[in-house]
Amino acid sequence: EGQLTRLTDDGYTYSGAGFSPDGRWISYTRAFGSNMIIDRKLRHGGPRDLYIRPADGGEPVNLTEDWDLDAGTPMWSPDSRYIYFVTGIGGARHLFRVAPDGSGVEQVTTGERRIQGLDIDPPFRRMTYTVGEFERPSDIYVADIDGQNERRLTSVNHDLLAEVEVASRPSERVLYTSYDGTPVEGFLLYPYGYDAEAGSYPLIVMNHGGPHSASGYGFSFKNMLFAANGYFVFLPNFRSSTGYGDDFKWGTWGAWGTKDGEDVLAGIDHLIERYPIDPER
Repeated sequence: EGQLTRLTDDGYTYSGAGFSPDGRWISYTRAFGSNMIIDRKLRHGGPRDLYIRPADGGEPVNLTEDWDLDAGTPMWSPDSRYIYFVTGIGGARHLFRVAPDGSGVEQVTTGERRIQGLDIDPPFRRMTYTVGEFERPSDIYVADIDGQNERRLTSVNHDLLAEVEVASRPSERVLYTSYDGTPVEGFLLYPYGYDAEAGSYPLIVMNHGGPHSASGYGFSFKNMLFAANGYFVFLPNFRSSTGYGDDFKWGTWGAWGTKDGEDVLAGIDHLIERYPIDPER
């Protein structure tokens, strides 16, 4: 039997380790370990970076050091030319790739949507994933590996959507500034049957958990239920949300419950000034 050899012992958390198909590299993601979060915030690329190191030994190379988002679980192309991964960017979630030569991260898929459940065929020519919208539950899509020639394969809720009008008005992306001038993004769902001349409407604020996560494009039965019962529904991505860069993600460092709370309250003020929302409700 072979012997187990521990390769890392530096307080970081490692995940997604794997060999490149040509056997030259080991790839993995590295993030803060709990002791480092408690002790101090170190200066290194993003909060979760993608590394490679020579399989026969040598120093690790941070491929996302100058990229300000979290790297997802790495997937090598068969020719070892690229490493693919999925991660959040604002309220969206997309496929990215980076070459082992450190030439930088490229975004493959685009649009106001979230790529979920990604799977790629063995030759790395086609990929399949699910996409949902605020007003439409997820369906399965297929596309070329470069994001081109996309088409939807399923329409699971076709019969339901033919009978039920899920929303009477499309949701909106909301951009505003917090009290200290920090830009913040959120999303607003309209009450069903919305009429600007009908008076004011109550507002429900749906704060995501984590705190390192984000609200974004995608169908939610809960949120649509609130909207169907006459509520505006506000989804703020306050400081500590992912997908907006390292500084924003760690924007509540030493201020958890204050800076993020101010971002939410500033968003509510922004909406009350611009939409028929009852400030008492």
